Amino acid sequence: MSRFRTMAAGLVAAALSTGAGWADTPCSLQGLEPIPVLEKAKEHFLHGRYESFSDALQPVIELDEQQFSNIFGPISKAAPKGFDSCSTVVRRVDDGGLVQELVLYSGLNRSGRQDQILSLYLVAAPLGDDLRLVLFSMKDTIGMALDEVR
Repeated sequence: MSRFRTMAAGLVAAALSTGAGWADTPCSLQGLEPIPVLEKAKEHFLHGRYESFSDALQPVIELDEQQFSNIFGPISKAAPKGFDSCSTVVRRVDDGGLVQELVLYSGLNRSGRQDQILSLYLVAAPLGDDLRLVLFSMKDTIGMALDEVR
C-alpha cells in the first residue's frame, strides 16, 4: 500500500474511532460509525443553520454573500426551521480516504410530514491531518442524489 493510501486510511480510521464518542448523533446512522466532521454538518442542516453549515465548508469552499444566497436562499425560505429528522442512508469510503454520504431529511420546516424529503450529498476528504468537507449538493429526489454517489 502506498504511503499516501496508508496515511489516508489512517485519517478515516481516526475519524471513525473518534466518532465513537458521539452519543447524540443528529441523524440516524443505520449502524454506521459517526464521522464528526460529517455529523456536525448534518446537525447544522437539520436545524436550519445554513450559515453554520456553509462555515463548515471553509476554507475548502468559500462562498461570498451572493453565492450563499443562490445556493441556500431557496432552502432557507422553504425550511427556515430545518427539518424533523434525518437519516444517513448511503456511505462509501474509498481507499484514498474519500468519504461520501447521502442523507435524507424529512419534515420540511418541521412540518411533521414524512412525504417531504430532501437529499443531501456530502463528501469529505483527507486534507493535511484532517478529514474536511470538500463537496455537497442538495436534491429534492433521491434518484438525482444517488446519481451523485460515485
